[in-house]
Order: sequence, then C-alpha cells, then structure tokens
Amino acid sequence: MRLNKVLLSNFRNFKKESFDFQHTTIILADNTHGKTNLLEAIFYLSTGKSFRAENEIDVINYDKDFASIEGEVENTEGKEKLRVFISGQEHQRKQLRVNGINRMISNFSGRFRSVIFTPENFNILQGSPEIRRRYLDNILIQIDREYVRNLSQYRKVVYQRNRLLESIRERKSKENELDYWNEKLLELGRFIQERRFQLISFLNDELLKYSFLYRSKKQITLVYKNNLVSEERLFSHAQKEIAAGLTLIGPHRDEMLVFLDGKKIESFGSRGEQRLGILSLSLSAIDFIEYCVKERPILLLDDIFSELDSYHKSSVQDILEKQQSIITTTEWENGVSKKVQIIEL
Repeated sequence: MRLNKVLLSNFRNFKKESFDFQHTTIILADNTHGKTNLLEAIFYLSTGKSFRAENEIDVINYDKDFASIEGEVENTEGKEKLRVFISGQEHQRKQLRVNGINRMISNFSGRFRSVIFTPENFNILQGSPEIRRRYLDNILIQIDREYVRNLSQYRKVVYQRNRLLESIRERKSKENELDYWNEKLLELGRFIQERRFQLISFLNDELLKYSFLYRSKKQITLVYKNNLVSEERLFSHAQKEIAAGLTLIGPHRDEMLVFLDGKKIESFGSRGEQRLGILSLSLSAIDFIEYCVKERPILLLDDIFSELDSYHKSSVQDILEKQQSIITTTEWENGVSKKVQIIEL
C-alpha cells in the first residue's frame, strides 16, 4: 500500500496544494500551519470521512463553496485515483470517486488503507463510548465492505425503530409493528458485534508485542462490553424502550474499555503512558489490517515525538520503515539511517 500524491483544493487552510510522498515523509511546520489538516485529508481517502470534523462542511475553506481531496494510490489492484468532493452550497453533498467513477462509501473505503495517531486520539481514552465505537468502525470499514453496508443499514434501522417507538408511546402505532424492525436489528446487530469482537480479540493478542514501548513492560488490554442484542433482551426492555422512545439494545450502545496493567488507563495512566497506549493500539490496528488483506497500511503520525524521551523516539523511528509512514512534527532530528523526505509547510 502506497500513497504517491495528494492534491487539495479549498480544504481547511489549503487553497490549492499538491504533495508527493516517499516511503518515509516528515511534514515539518510550526503549530497552526496545517500539519494535522494534511493528515486529515489523507485519512479521508481511506474512509470517506473525517476523523475530527463534526460537520463535514467545516473542512471547506471559509470563503469557498467546496473542498476536494484527490489522491493517487497503489494497492494490490494497481494504481488508482481517489477523489472526495464536498459541497457547502445550499444542498450539502459529498461525492466519492474511484478512477473518475462515482462510488458508494462501501465501494470507496478500503481502496487506500491507513491508520492514524494524533493527539486528538486521547479522546479514545477520555471521551465518550461513541468515540471508541467510531475508532473500531474506522478500522473495520477499511477491510470489510459487508461491514460498511451492514453498519449503514443498522443505523437506518435504529432511526426508523426509534420513530416507531415514539409513535407507539403516543398510541399512534401498535407494538406488533416492531416485529419487522426487531428482526433487522437482531440480524445486523449480531453481525456488527461479532466483527467488533473479532477485532478486539486480535488487538489484544497484538498488544502483547508492543509492551516493549513501556520500559517496565506494562501491558495494554482491551475489554469489549457489548450491549448484547437478543430476542430475550428486546422483549424484556420493550416497555422501557417505548417509554424512552429510543432503542436501548444493540451495538450502538457498545463500549470498549482500555486498561494498563489492570487499571483504567484514562484514570490511572500518566499522559505519557496514555500516548504510548494509543500508539500501541495504532500499531496493533496496522497488524490487523495487514492480516486481513495481506497488505500493510500506511501509518500517519501526528506530533508523535512531543513528550517522548530519546528511548521512545528511537523505538518509534525503528517502526517507521515497516510501512510507508507520514509524520508531522515541529522539529526533526533524523535518528534513522535511511533517507527521509522533508516537506516544510
């Protein structure tokens, strides 16, 4: 897997910029110069979505009507040209293209695969369960098109089911009308939870390999608390759901807990330990994607070297050569023997 080129138009602070990438590329710039924006654009090419914008029109340059991201990538199928176009006009829309042909997100995501580390990933540890669910989904949608389709369908089912629950609460509909939506919820929910369980099980095995990042060999472990979707639970929660007008059962309420040596890392881990924990997760995610598709994804590292001592900086630099890596930083001391490309913003 390789990213050769990216062309940005009206994306964040970039009016029109083109970037070419080598095996190891350092994006060197002071803060606020758009380093993270560039990585965000690259990650868009993997998932068709932003990892940070609450509303996608936020990525459009403030005085423009649209933003576009174009990328030339190489994968097992050869070279492909990917494009994400976001319109901010009255009828907001997003267009995804592969080699000039419009694609649904299920046929776009996973053409180019990447794993990202950014300081904003601290939200994986400290933020809401929704952020951790999104983290898992962003990995799975890059390797499993069926997962993309089922996840999209599941969200629509929950939306429609919630509307029906409200209608039943207001006595405008009957309870037996839930039968169809319950069946869909069970089918799709079980699929999603099975895939998430498989991912977390793999990550836990791989995390053992990265305990060396902690000098004292501390161990990161994940616990998957799935909100089990079953006929029995749907039946037992039926009246609560009607009263709330909300679907209370299913993977949209799953949780993933992160532990460091048996203690919740967000409560008991130092900021440095949390940073290394997120890095361990990112490296394990790369291993998972490689295991599934037999191709190593690109590693995107945003400001990884701040707050790391020389031992950990050296450990990270040893990892960079294993795949194409794109790293942002405010300063760079080249500790690796092989050539790196420097792009200054």
